[in-house]
Amino acid sequence: MNLPEMKKRETTGGKVLKLVSKAPPVKGVIQGDPYLFESHYLGQGQRSQECTGEGCLNCGKVGRPSEKFRVNFLMTENGVYVSKIFEGNYKSYNDLRAMLDAGLDLSATVLQLSKSGEGKQTVVSIIPLGQLNEKQLAQIRQVSLHPLNSTTRTTTPDDSVPF
Repeated sequence: MNLPEMKKRETTGGKVLKLVSKAPPVKGVIQGDPYLFESHYLGQGQRSQECTGEGCLNCGKVGRPSEKFRVNFLMTENGVYVSKIFEGNYKSYNDLRAMLDAGLDLSATVLQLSKSGEGKQTVVSIIPLGQLNEKQLAQIRQVSLHPLNSTTRTTTPDDSVPF
């Protein structure tokens, strides 16, 4: 039997934005309100799990959860705007808050995201690049956003978050 080498295809079409260390940065714009939650890191190569709050089994196993957020991140894929879910940590959230506090309209600002490090040593850099024009804003407003909440979430996010 002969198995020819498969051509690795680019992973597009999924709804989650996967940042890869040392890969080129991605550019896009945030739309909609964030979803705030807490998550347990279960170890390298394992998917993190959202904390269910009181009675969470992971709180007893792996300790205190980390603060996280999800937001719709619109970017171009094959020349068309698509929505991806960007999940960030406390530092990324504070970086976005600082931009908001400095007067940037995050729903109209193109952001560049890049990742370095792995596991708990991951750092995401967020750099504002400029504002969208009216034509781009009109196109982006036509894109459907993904629901961000998890079915395991038992409490509501903080409604006072302004972006």
